[in-house]
Amino acid sequence: MNHVGYPHNFEGILDFYKNYVDSRYGFCSDRGDVPKSGKIPSDFITSDPKMLDVMREKIMQHLSAGGDEYFVVYTSGSKTADIFSVSEDNILEATEFPQILSAKLATYGGCSSGATRVGFKIKLSPVDSNIPDK
Repeated sequence: MNHVGYPHNFEGILDFYKNYVDSRYGFCSDRGDVPKSGKIPSDFITSDPKMLDVMREKIMQHLSAGGDEYFVVYTSGSKTADIFSVSEDNILEATEFPQILSAKLATYGGCSSGATRVGFKIKLSPVDSNIPDK
């Protein structure tokens, strides 16, 4: 990146990918082949256990700091919902927040006020659904 003059930040990395790898990469406001929501290279994925453990802990801290003790994941394909505990006071006896198998930096939604929305999409360890089908 030094050789072609791109800064060593997220914007520089994305511009490098757009100009040297695939013109579909970029921010939502970029012209050309970039999708409406923007596009991040699939290279921004990890399955490194140490990094995933840190991410899991940060997610649990974030939810707990906001006053959350549980969260639910609904899977439309199987029509199942799983409730997970993120606190030690688990009166519902819900499943503990599972391990993260992989995390990928990706865009989501459309352009919001001219900004690209970016978040981690995580893949969780499989669990038996603990809320019955409706």
